[in-house]
Amino acid sequence: MVWVQKNYAARSVDLPADACWIRIESVSCKVPGPCPETPLYSIQRGHSTIVISALSGRVESEDLALGEEQAFHFLKAALR
Repeated sequence: MVWVQKNYAARSVDLPADACWIRIESVSCKVPGPCPETPLYSIQRGHSTIVISALSGRVESEDLALGEEQAFHFLKAALR
């Protein structure tokens, strides 16, 4: 298994080979809601997706497919 290393919240995190990621540089925000800090990383594994702030490591959104509830356990553990 090949892993890709990315930096989130000043921590190096190894992504498994089956993870696909995209860097998001800017977002449109709804007023009066909070606007997420950018850049963001959207990471997909299987049918599940998580979006996190590259600066703070805060999870902005998470969509877990049935049976893939632990898809991002490695990432959350590394960012604690």
